[in-house]
This record gives sequence, structure tokens and C-alpha cells, in this order.
Amino acid sequence: MSETSAPPRPVRSSRFGPALPPRTFAGFAAAVVTVLLIAVFGYRSLDSEAQNAALTTHTMEVLQRVDGLFSSLKDAETGQRGYLLTAEESYLEPYSNARASIPGQLQELKRLTANSPRQQELLSRLEHFSADTLSELARTIDRRRTDGSAAALAEVRTDRGKAAMDRIREVVGQMIDEDRALLSTRIEASRQATALSLYIDAGGSALLFLLIGTAGFLTSRDFLTQQTEAWLQAGQTGLSERMQGEQRLEMLGDNILGFLARYLDAQVSAIYLAQADGRFRRCAALGLTHHGEKSCAVPPRRELLTGQVA
Repeated sequence: MSETSAPPRPVRSSRFGPALPPRTFAGFAAAVVTVLLIAVFGYRSLDSEAQNAALTTHTMEVLQRVDGLFSSLKDAETGQRGYLLTAEESYLEPYSNARASIPGQLQELKRLTANSPRQQELLSRLEHFSADTLSELARTIDRRRTDGSAAALAEVRTDRGKAAMDRIREVVGQMIDEDRALLSTRIEASRQATALSLYIDAGGSALLFLLIGTAGFLTSRDFLTQQTEAWLQAGQTGLSERMQGEQRLEMLGDNILGFLARYLDAQVSAIYLAQADGRFRRCAALGLTHHGEKSCAVPPRRELLTGQVA
């Protein structure tokens, strides 16, 4: 006894169809993608702007530190000169303070310029020349204490201290030039990042509005299409109901015209049947004065509605 295979189960189709028409869904999907792209590019632009702002602040801090170090060296030199002229220990306070703070300032500059080989090279030279200057200042102060002002002045006249300060000024000038060039570059990068952020916001917003308008237009058109189809189906259903059952031709025509006149808001209507002899016989009419005229010539004249329909 052979076994018969069970018939395949019918595939159930979706009862309601897709949630949105394909073109409308595509418009909304494009709008969502645009929002995501605006968010991503906007975040990257803002992040770049923040990084450039941080680098700009960092460069300005380096400039301030370099200027502060140079000011400390000049304070040390000022204190040394005051002591050489007066032999008063109180004049050495700027020198003592500068000598105590300069090592920390150099270490801070090394930390701030750790990612710049050129600045590290200049800072190494500056540290060497600063040590020479402080040693020369200490030597003249010691000579003033032990051997008097004449010996100290003779030490000053060797111009070793002046040469050391000149080298310091040169290196400081190079560091400042480097930092100013870097600062200008970073300010320009920050300006470009800000401009790019504005362009992204403006362009993205314009594109988003365009997509939303397009999606709205497609949604409206699809809605009108659905409304039209529903109106047509309702009319077909209503007309079918008026045509059901056995009816005489004149009654059937009157039922059809009565429904169509109400449904289409028609003021005048008529139904003609084609005859074997090539003529048309009017079997129903609404709003016509000569209801008794039951036929007309074929083909009807083009200027008449009957002719245009035929």
C-alpha cells in the first residue's frame, strides 16, 4: 500500500502588507541615515575642534612658560647687579628666588614639549646656557663677597655673563618663533574645524529637510492613491449591488444611473445600447428633457457627449 504525500501547506501572505509603501519607507530610511551621518560627522568635527583648541591652549602655555623662564633669568641678573653695586644682601632676593625656581621651570617645559623633538633640542641648549649664566652670576657674587667690588667688576668685564645671556636670548627667540608658528597653524586648524562643523550642520539640515519633504510628498501621493482605489472599489461594490437580481432593462438602467448620479455627483446621464443596425437605443436617462427619444444615429456627432463616449 503506497503512502500519498500530504499536500503542501499554502504559504500565508501578510494580511496587511508592508507597514509603509516602498518609496515612502526609502525616504524615511534615507532621512534616518542622514541624521546618523550628521551626528557622526558633527561629532568628529566637534572632537577635532576640541583637540585643536586644547593644542592651542597648550602652545600658549609653552609660550608663557618660556617667557617666565627668561624673566627669571633676567631677575637673577638684576639681583646680581644690585648686590655688586651695594653689597647689600637684600638685593640678592630676586637672584635667590630665580635660582630656586629655574630648575622647576625647566622641568615643566620639558614635560610640555615632550612631543616636539625640535623644542626639546632648543630646551636642552637653553638649560645648558642657563646653567652657565647662573654659574657666572654666582662667581661674580662670590668675588664681591671675598675680594671686593673691583675684583667682581673685573669678572663682569670678561663679558662671559653677557655672552651667556645673549645665547639665552637667541635660543628663547627661536623657541618663541617655533611656538608662534605652531600656534598660528593650530588656530587656523581650529578655524577650519569650526567652519567644517557649520557646513556639516547647514548642509545636513538642508538635506534632511529635503528628504522629509520628499517623504511627505510620497506619503501624501500614496495616501491619495489608496483613497482613490478605495473609492473605486466602494463604487464597484455599490454598483454590483444595484445590478443584482432579475430586473427589466429599463429598471436596471434606472438603478444604475441613480447610483452613478449620486456617487459621481452627475447632473445629467444616460445609458445607450448598441443595436444590430448600427444605431444606439437609449434605455435609461437622468436629467434629459426628451426622455421619449429612444434612438440616435450611429456614429453620433463628435460634438455631442454621446459621440465622444462612443
